[in-house]
Amino acid sequence: MIRAGGWVSQDGTDFDLARGEAFRLLRHALDAKGYLVPEPVHRLRLEQPEAEAAAPPRPLRPADHRLTDPAPDAAFEAMVERERVPDGRDLLTPGAR
Repeated sequence: MIRAGGWVSQDGTDFDLARGEAFRLLRHALDAKGYLVPEPVHRLRLEQPEAEAAAPPRPLRPADHRLTDPAPDAAFEAMVERERVPDGRDLLTPGAR
């Protein structure tokens, strides 16, 4: 297993683009040295208690609106607002850099 770490200043760099470029450069360096790196593999293992696995799926009821409502979660939005620091470096607000 190979582990790599790094630090990215997000003041002028998009984190996802920097991460992708780091993976690209690491892969290129390993390929140049002859290491064979497999493609990423993700495995999901879903486990359920036997009683739940045997029961038929429950249809959505009107009380389950939270599962289908795409509106923002008010509690989450309030938490984000409490965490904001008015220092001019708000990365969550478009154009606030």
